[in-house]
Amino acid sequence: MAFKLNRRQTKLIVNALLFQLLWFTAVQGNNYYAVAATTAFVVIHALAVVNQWREWVAILTVTSLGYVLDSLLNTFGMFEFYGSGVINSGALQIHFAPLWLLCVWIAFSSTLNHSLNWLNSWPLLASLLGALIAPLSYYAGAALSESSITQPVLLTLFLQALLWSLLMPGFLKLTQILVLADGADMRRRNGVSSSVHSKSLTDTPKRQFRKFKFDSHTQQPAKFSGRSFF
Repeated sequence: MAFKLNRRQTKLIVNALLFQLLWFTAVQGNNYYAVAATTAFVVIHALAVVNQWREWVAILTVTSLGYVLDSLLNTFGMFEFYGSGVINSGALQIHFAPLWLLCVWIAFSSTLNHSLNWLNSWPLLASLLGALIAPLSYYAGAALSESSITQPVLLTLFLQALLWSLLMPGFLKLTQILVLADGADMRRRNGVSSSVHSKSLTDTPKRQFRKFKFDSHTQQPAKFSGRSFF
């Protein structure tokens, strides 16, 4: 018997493959290739994977937080990302992360509601995987993009492991809250709509349903007294 994937399983596989493709393209350190791949990624993701607008809110939120985080790591010297820019702000130089790294964050944030969503039920496992996978991802990305990691490398990666043991479950939970908010809003709106509709039916004035009582002798309607005959 041939194995057939359902729609949900297909979405998970497409999401995971798109993430890997965009990650590998972006960490080459070429902003033009990264932006082109991200544009294609967003279009395919919107057509084949995303099923509610709130997910884009979650993707934008996590991407923004991640980009700021990597810019801080770059500013304080844990990493020196290839192609990063510099803003002079008095005594402090702010080293903002390059554009290709922003694309990596878009790819990662897209997995939190799909191929990584199952980890919401296993927060400790999410923490462990974050601690193991994130440092390896940074190490591989630095090698492919010709970025540099502050010496000693093992210490920097260890600090990344500690950081990501908190970030992974945190980003998963944040995404879940933002995405489920749309469902809650819809249920709340539908609940209000249903209650209003029900109330409009139950509160219909009885006079609309009143019947005249006929006199048995004259077959003429009796004088209406203003009271209901129910």
